[in-house]
Amino acid sequence: MLSRIKEERLPVIAAPVDARAFSDELNSARSHVLDLISRHLTEFGDKFPAETCQNGFYPLTDNVEWTTSFWTGQLWLAWEMSGEEKFRAMAEKHVRSFGLRIAGRNDTNTH
Repeated sequence: MLSRIKEERLPVIAAPVDARAFSDELNSARSHVLDLISRHLTEFGDKFPAETCQNGFYPLTDNVEWTTSFWTGQLWLAWEMSGEEKFRAMAEKHVRSFGLRIAGRNDTNTH
């Protein structure tokens, strides 16, 4: 028989959030993420990070497995946030590779 677990409520935050500080923190995080994706864009080229890491790093792989789409999704989000064409150009290359993979029915029976 399942039993319910009762959790304590989180304490109420006494002070309101400083909107300016919060906005600055979000902008800083955005810049950091875009820098990381940009660096990975150069390192990965046409490849994708593999589905599991080895020694703390994701080896590069061809467009196989279902997790390769995560990297492509990050590229689209980076393009939407920055408007930088380099993100869109690589994401479009990836979309073409997914089209070829689907047409050839390569590793498409994952779900």
